[in-house]
Amino acid sequence: MKCALDHGLEAHGLKVNCERVPRPPPREFSDVLTLPAEVDGKKAEASYVNGILTITLPKAANALPKAIKVSTTF
Repeated sequence: MKCALDHGLEAHGLKVNCERVPRPPPREFSDVLTLPAEVDGKKAEASYVNGILTITLPKAANALPKAIKVSTTF
């Protein structure tokens, strides 16, 4: 089965749509996946090979952990 894919980033999720090609019978799949952190949409990548959809969504710079310097006084 081959699919015509459409995907996009939304406010706090990833929307994936798949429509079976060729028709008939028409079959569609649609889902919105909640993301655990803010992502960098400019660096997002997706590939569809041999029926497997792979999506890479790197975290946004402001969502990455930051080191905090701790000062001590004795």
